Amino acid sequence: MCAYRRTLTFLFFIALIGLFTNSCSQESDEIPTVEDNTNTVEDNTNSDYIPLTLLGSYEYRDFAQFDIFADGSVEETSLNAELGLETESLQLSGRVAPPFALFYERQIASDYKIWQKNVVTGAIATIPSFCAQYSNDYLGYDDFGTSGATVFGYGRKNDTVLYIDLHKHGENTCNRIEIPFADDGGRWKTRGAKAYGDYLVFYASKSSSDTLMESLHVIDLNSQIVAHEFFSDQYISGVFIYNNELYISSGSGGRAYEVYDMGDTSPKRILELPSGIDYMNILEQPNIHNNLILLQDTPPQPSLSAAVPMVANIKTGDTVFQIAPDALWDQYETVATEVYPQLSEYDRVVSFYDYVVDLASERIGFLYRSTDDKGFIVFTDYDLRLLSFVELPFHPNSIILHK
Repeated sequence: MCAYRRTLTFLFFIALIGLFTNSCSQESDEIPTVEDNTNTVEDNTNSDYIPLTLLGSYEYRDFAQFDIFADGSVEETSLNAELGLETESLQLSGRVAPPFALFYERQIASDYKIWQKNVVTGAIATIPSFCAQYSNDYLGYDDFGTSGATVFGYGRKNDTVLYIDLHKHGENTCNRIEIPFADDGGRWKTRGAKAYGDYLVFYASKSSSDTLMESLHVIDLNSQIVAHEFFSDQYISGVFIYNNELYISSGSGGRAYEVYDMGDTSPKRILELPSGIDYMNILEQPNIHNNLILLQDTPPQPSLSAAVPMVANIKTGDTVFQIAPDALWDQYETVATEVYPQLSEYDRVVSFYDYVVDLASERIGFLYRSTDDKGFIVFTDYDLRLLSFVELPFHPNSIILHK
């Protein structure tokens, strides 16, 4: 998962601080405490927590993995120690492909070493170096599911030919796929690449003062041939693959999608979503489970939050779950009166900044950050009823939902 960044209005911070201040002098029912800094309102059952891995660092140097399990227990792992690296050399890749996290060490100016860790099983694969001829490339890396391929470099051969290099796990082989474009003026450039199971979506564009052209090329990672191409004279605002169907949104703010069978040149249907997907980038895989897709809803203002989760049916576009604005006030007040007084460091100032949703269990985790880069995560059901909370040792920069 990627996490979805949230910013609250100034009004919320004033209200929340007021609630915290008032709660200091009021009695409240304490949430029973269990071991490992976890707490639960009811019995410590699987349904009260969302199994998660949070990745972060202490002072941006010592990388750590913090796991929350279904029974509420937690475990912290020093990634520097696990990988045997000095603190300054290890970096966390921004490309997290659940259940995989990727870490890299820059050994010399033109060489990298990659570790791919399955955060659920603990298995670690080591990849010694990138594919050859990458000195001027964009270096991207991602796990590609069942194909076992990893992208290590993609770039521009010339104005009309782009390429992508694929590294095959276990075989130590590298294959370059070139993507030619018509020589009709302008300069094509790579915009990114992202894998969805056995497919890779390669994103490119060219523009001038009065023209725009964007393209998507879907590569079958098993045969390593281009299975689908799409060109648009509008900005592409979203793309993903689900059940071998290609979803493309262009010029609609990520709410209307043309849906293609792989290889077809015409869409077979149009999907109208009630709200947009919260993309960190347009190639990001949305959270989908059993035809349910997680969206970002903008509640009527004034509201405590600028954005809240929404769930829709990916086949019909119908809304399945939506948070009522008043429910946010109730939930934040519960956190202020029942959770905040039980934190190990009571004098910290905290603010809500993120959330993660488990579509399978219909649970939401609301993350709160403190001024010392720590915080806690509150777990609720879809009614925003408080189920449990867990204190966090650091501010996570990546969250992986266990599926």
